[in-house]
Amino acid sequence: MNSQVIVVGDIHAEWSPLNSFLNKKRPEMVLQTGDFGFWPRIPKFDIRLLKPKNTGIHWCDGNHEDHWSLKDRSSNEIIPNVFFQPRGSVLTLSDGRNVLFFGGAHSVDKDMRQLGYDWFPEEIPSYVDFEQLDKIKVKIDIVISHTCPNEFEIEKGYWSIPGSIREKIADPTRDLLSVALEMFRPSLWYFGHWHIQMRGEYKECHWRAMNMCPENNWWMALE
Repeated sequence: MNSQVIVVGDIHAEWSPLNSFLNKKRPEMVLQTGDFGFWPRIPKFDIRLLKPKNTGIHWCDGNHEDHWSLKDRSSNEIIPNVFFQPRGSVLTLSDGRNVLFFGGAHSVDKDMRQLGYDWFPEEIPSYVDFEQLDKIKVKIDIVISHTCPNEFEIEKGYWSIPGSIREKIADPTRDLLSVALEMFRPSLWYFGHWHIQMRGEYKECHWRAMNMCPENNWWMALE
């Protein structure tokens, strides 16, 4: 494992425990799996309370983000050392491995949220987002996404399947990620969204579901 690169699950703007973690572990880099908590128009979630210091944080979007503000951003560096990774973007690590980011997912709680304030239809990837994958000409070793492909049998991590979990299972984002899985055949795949710690293997791809901060198993060193 690479202790200098840490993968973390959903943050939901819980900046205080993330700051404490960064101060203690001091990793070189954090790869984050969406639902980071980017709500620039909601003061209580002010991202400027995040203090990454010398750690570079690279995150993809989840379903709980202000997608309209993300679309209107002037730079991928949201605050110093905190980088948004758009859908289809690739980051090359110091060991030469390439990481593909592909965020987005369906919100099971959208009926309790307000359009344009804390819910945005752009949470679900579009065909235009998917077209970005055709532009990738390098080998993809690792994928960071919010939800996961259909092939990852995440439902086995639940004793029962309530309605909200069934909606997550039927998310059309998973269909797009299934195509990406076949296109790139990465060796590692990390995702959040399900708020569960679980691991599995599909063919030669080892996948890891990350819990949400600050619950147990919300972070792990990159394998």
